[in-house]
Amino acid sequence: GSAPSGSLKQHGRSYWQPAREERQAASTNMPHLAAASALLCFTAQDFNATTAPHARQLQNMARMASMTSTSPTGETYHMRPTTPPKTGPAEPASTFDSLNVVLKHHVPIETCCSGAYGSDIWGYTSAATGKEWALMCYSTGMSAVDVQTGDVVTAPGFTSPLSPWKDIKVFGHHAYYVTEALDQPGIVVFDLSGLDSDPPYISDVGPAAIDNGGGPESSHNVVVDEVSGYLYRVGGWDKKKNVRMYDLNANPAAPEYIGKFGKGFIHDAQVITFASGPYAGKQVMFACKAVTGSHGLQIWDLTDKSAISLLGFDTWPGASYSHNVWVDVVTMRAYVGDEGIVYSQGTNSTLFEFDVSDLSSPSYVTSFTNGVGANSHNHIILGGRLYAANYASGMRVFDLSSRSEVGYFDTYPDGNGATFNGAWGAYVFPASRLVVVSDINRGLFILEDEGSLVPSPSPGPSPSPSPSPSPGEDWLEACKKNGKRCIELPKAQFEFNEPIEVGWKGASKDSFKVAITKEDKLPEKRKVRLFLHTPVKSSRGIQFDGDAAEGGKKDFPLAPGTYDAHLANKGKSKSGGLTFTITGGA
Repeated sequence: GSAPSGSLKQHGRSYWQPAREERQAASTNMPHLAAASALLCFTAQDFNATTAPHARQLQNMARMASMTSTSPTGETYHMRPTTPPKTGPAEPASTFDSLNVVLKHHVPIETCCSGAYGSDIWGYTSAATGKEWALMCYSTGMSAVDVQTGDVVTAPGFTSPLSPWKDIKVFGHHAYYVTEALDQPGIVVFDLSGLDSDPPYISDVGPAAIDNGGGPESSHNVVVDEVSGYLYRVGGWDKKKNVRMYDLNANPAAPEYIGKFGKGFIHDAQVITFASGPYAGKQVMFACKAVTGSHGLQIWDLTDKSAISLLGFDTWPGASYSHNVWVDVVTMRAYVGDEGIVYSQGTNSTLFEFDVSDLSSPSYVTSFTNGVGANSHNHIILGGRLYAANYASGMRVFDLSSRSEVGYFDTYPDGNGATFNGAWGAYVFPASRLVVVSDINRGLFILEDEGSLVPSPSPGPSPSPSPSPSPGEDWLEACKKNGKRCIELPKAQFEFNEPIEVGWKGASKDSFKVAITKEDKLPEKRKVRLFLHTPVKSSRGIQFDGDAAEGGKKDFPLAPGTYDAHLANKGKSKSGGLTFTITGGA
């Protein structure tokens, strides 16, 4: 039969949304909810007005009203774009301002998102093929996008109740989709294994209902620890215990509810199972506590689900809205974004850094900014670089070793400011290092960070490490046996964009002082940066200026091992044909 008036129907399930006259009546009869009206989970298509829930949802709304003093600050202005979704085809790279970031594909909002506003994003890499897919959320659904081609795959017939807040994460070949909208199962599970088929497809596997732990169906974000196999729903509008836990290990298609915890509203989080060091084996949540007067960073020990404990808390000067956190496990520094500080205090996009080497005593260290007046939103860290989706200023790249901005791609060319247009979220694929960015108004952007640790060829099987030399066999012979390009010090030449193996005969040293020089003259007024890197260590970047006849010279310690060499070009044209010399020294 037909769906009820105002409802949304998919896969035989109707997700009830009240008809216009019911919403108006509810709004008229609930003046006591006026202060919480911006918290409503159903939002009009233009996001300039919110709608009231039907009778079954009034209990949840009453809870919201009682939380107005402890809900995240700024909800009266939160997430109302002033620019409608942009129609039309993909736009060329020349439309967007950028630095050291290249546009690979733009998938316009009509193609990736059915013309609806974009929301959060994540990535999926097939374990069988190595193929990478962006999982693009939007206000009424989700799609998967091939990052190499820009081709879009949708779940047939899937429609989610209208809400700007959607989020998705993965475990194995399953994806877990949540929304703040009520009357959708608390978690919708998708099977992504069909993306390896020809043609690729996505299956909505349910569940039709899920244990919400006594709370509403809504969640602001979803967090998955892929190591331990646990999922956490956060931002469920329960000021006491709004984190709901699920075990994915027994049946990933049907998450098993195991309990809830929390202290204050948790807006977003990252969960890490530590593999080594003093916290080896510990499952730890780094959480953004977003409560008026008490915004900050919480750290929770989740290892024993029956005895979860809050380890520590700290905040920063002038905290306005604790929004997003990501941890660099190499340095044990956590970086928190404040979504409200630009809007409420007139400052610039700012990141707040914490020392979390002692989980029981996180310590605020410093803050840094790129000097751009745009609201901060979501960020992620990979390889010592932080990728931030900062609304109207687009995607920004920070080198955490220097706390400086080293690149950007402005996905919203219509101006900066404290608006809620532009880039919502970012994800970086570990293999290709391609960056995918969801934009509220313009859809999906697939980008290449020219200064990242690796170039971005199509992903494939990881190369096997070179064998250690056998007794009586030197390094060079062992390297060549593995079919690699081998660079033997004290002197060898190589071209860029190729893997090289670095070592020396009979050497027992852990590192070696080297100098890299350029043999060819660069084109006039050109600048390139040469990067040598290993898959797990930071890049060694050497800057050469175009007006130098010999290019330049840089000394640094280089350890034996496999390196990739590639160039980042600061201009638009390619600088082909350059060769470099690596020279050994004591």
